[in-house]
Amino acid sequence: MVVFVFIAEPWVVFDSIPNNFWSSLDLKLVVTNDRGNQLSNLWCLCARNINVTVVSNSMQLIACEATMGDISYFVAGIYASTSYLTRRDLWIELSNLMDNLQGSWCLIGDFSAVLGAHEKSSGPPPIKASCDDFLAFADTNDLHHLDTRGAPFTWTNGHKGKQLRLDSVMCNEQWLLSWDSSVCSTLARVKSDHHPLLFKAHKGDNSFASSFKFQSLSVNNATHILEVIQQRIADEGYSDELHIEELDPSSKLIDALKIQKDFWRDKSRLHWVKDGDACTRFFHTYAKIRAATNKLTHLKADGNLLVSHVDVSNHVASYFQDMYAGDSVNPSTDFISRNIQSSVTQDENNSITSMPNASEIKAAVDDMNANGAPGPDGFSGVFFTSFWDIVGADVINYVQSFFLNGWHIPNANPSHVTIIHKEPGADTIEKFRPIALGNFHFKIIGKILANRLSPIAFRIISPAKKLS
Repeated sequence: MVVFVFIAEPWVVFDSIPNNFWSSLDLKLVVTNDRGNQLSNLWCLCARNINVTVVSNSMQLIACEATMGDISYFVAGIYASTSYLTRRDLWIELSNLMDNLQGSWCLIGDFSAVLGAHEKSSGPPPIKASCDDFLAFADTNDLHHLDTRGAPFTWTNGHKGKQLRLDSVMCNEQWLLSWDSSVCSTLARVKSDHHPLLFKAHKGDNSFASSFKFQSLSVNNATHILEVIQQRIADEGYSDELHIEELDPSSKLIDALKIQKDFWRDKSRLHWVKDGDACTRFFHTYAKIRAATNKLTHLKADGNLLVSHVDVSNHVASYFQDMYAGDSVNPSTDFISRNIQSSVTQDENNSITSMPNASEIKAAVDDMNANGAPGPDGFSGVFFTSFWDIVGADVINYVQSFFLNGWHIPNANPSHVTIIHKEPGADTIEKFRPIALGNFHFKIIGKILANRLSPIAFRIISPAKKLS
């Protein structure tokens, strides 16, 4: 693991701290920032076992180059001026650095600037010129502002109640594509008016082989078929017969390219992109960036920060096991029949539980979200709708078998359980909730039952439940 520590506003001379203090933390000094005759207000330290080269040292930043394995990268600690006019010197200096030293860049620290009013808790809006400068600097250098987990605002002026998000992490595209995960969180604010930031980037750690997933991306196959026919036209000369042969694979390639674009757009979660935009590389890049920045690499628990993959996994599993696991309780069905008035007639019940025919099953399949996340078997709805002529009979037999016997065939209903955050910046397990991703064919039964219950739902669901 490569460790950098940037300390802003120490307000003491570095030599006043004994070396054995840093040694006990396995850290060594890289450099303090150059402020001429003034006291340094930014220190850069790193793990004792890595070699670091300082590439820039000035009033507002320290930039270093380090290497881990085959990865060479740049890290810059920022302590920006409170004057937006002086910060323009910082934006120019950083832009020149990244232009001259091409590679993976990460900027972390106090930028003394916000992107807009959404990064300010109260009071008048921020200075527009400052926001415009900050945005222009990031856009010009292809820098991505990482979401920060934990406190939404990183600076406060105390009792006056003013809060701003001044501290953050920005990385360029090359950095985010070079590391498997890049995640930033706030730590507890103690003496300072700023929250410390913890930034973790991993390469190759805790990686797992992805399970099988059916993907309806046939661009390569359609391209190959089209190229073969077009080569025949080039070799044999144009003919009406070859022209007709060319039309079908050409149409299939266009459809495949559209599917590929939609696939990566869905994975990128960029809902603001217009339908006419077909830059698949753009969507692909954002999907990879989203995956890298969404990984659960650390959590806060009982005042402690869990950073080990094993500790995080055990904490998550223990929390939800305590919540959902328990002794099985089988209440008597007589209690329900004696105390709850029936809302469903026998004829309606017979209709709900009756054997579905092939048309009803196919209609349920067509009505489901074909592009939803697949379950453990890896087959999404696209697979079933695309190859219904092959798998349709088996699916119909499976569904009808359930309605006939009242039980599933073995291994029909396993689920992948994952957790998603309830709110942006979630950094404790209480702010996450679990969801189950079941197999598509298993969910067909639920869809049929939901469709059948729909006409009488108003009688069996209370108004209070409808509003909840």
